[in-house]
Amino acid sequence: DAGQSRFTLDELKSHKQIAHDGFNLSYNQLVNMDPYSFKFDGEGIPAQKFELIKGGKLVDPICDLKSAHKLGHVPRSLGGLKTNLVQATEYDEFKKEKPTFLLVFGLLGLHSVNNVTGDFSLPSDNILLVQDGKIIGPVNGVFSGNFFDILMQPSTGFVNAPHLFDSPALTFETQVTVK
Repeated sequence: DAGQSRFTLDELKSHKQIAHDGFNLSYNQLVNMDPYSFKFDGEGIPAQKFELIKGGKLVDPICDLKSAHKLGHVPRSLGGLKTNLVQATEYDEFKKEKPTFLLVFGLLGLHSVNNVTGDFSLPSDNILLVQDGKIIGPVNGVFSGNFFDILMQPSTGFVNAPHLFDSPALTFETQVTVK
C-alpha cells in the first residue's frame, strides 16, 4: 500500500541497493534455546533463517501475511532483532579505528522511526561514552538522522564486544545531542 514502504514494487523486485556494498544482514530465528528465537510469531509466520541485505542490496523484504500475499513474497517476521549472522569488527580493533564513540545499549521509541522516510529522533538513557579507547561513564542523549542515509555510509557496520553486550551492535555516524 502507498505510504507503507520506503520502496516501490519495482525496487523490491530489482533488489535495490539500500546500503553500502559491504553491508550484510541475515537472521536466524531457529537457534535452539536462544531467547530471541521463536517457533512462529503472532500472525502465525514461522521462524526462518534468511538474508535481508546482502552486499548492500535488499534480498527479501520483511512482509506480514497480507503484504506478502499481495506482493508475491514469502511472509517474514523480525521477531527479536538479535542476530549473530553479521560480519562484525572486534571491539579492540574498533577502538583503535575510532577512539571516541558512544556505546548505545538501547534506544527509546525505535518503533517510531518513520518507515517511509527513515527519519528519526530517539532518546536514550543507556549510553556509555568512550574516549581515547577508555570507558568514561554513562551519558544521556538524543540521536537523530535518517536510517536509510546511515545504511549508505561506508562506516556503518557492526562491532562485537561480548564482554559488554551479547550480540553485535550496529555502528554508525549520526547527529547526537548529549545531555
